[in-house]
Amino acid sequence: MYLICKYTVSWQMRATDLAICLSLAGKVVGNEGLSKLCSVTCDYVWDHICGEPDNASASEFFEHMKPILQGWYENTTPEQRSDTN
Repeated sequence: MYLICKYTVSWQMRATDLAICLSLAGKVVGNEGLSKLCSVTCDYVWDHICGEPDNASASEFFEHMKPILQGWYENTTPEQRSDTN
């Protein structure tokens, strides 16, 4: 979620952003859960942070972020992914 906020709109994710997206996504389990969380986060960023801009859509945010997140996941270890510093 942090990466979506950072790489779509240069937004520093807040604790409230995290809580809202997690509650909207429901239980996050496996690839399907992560995909749902990514989609919900893109919708949230598009709607609540960007104010529904005309030049990009939430689905375009998702299509932009999906390969970035997949590459990051494939090229990092669980220890690296858990480091939030």
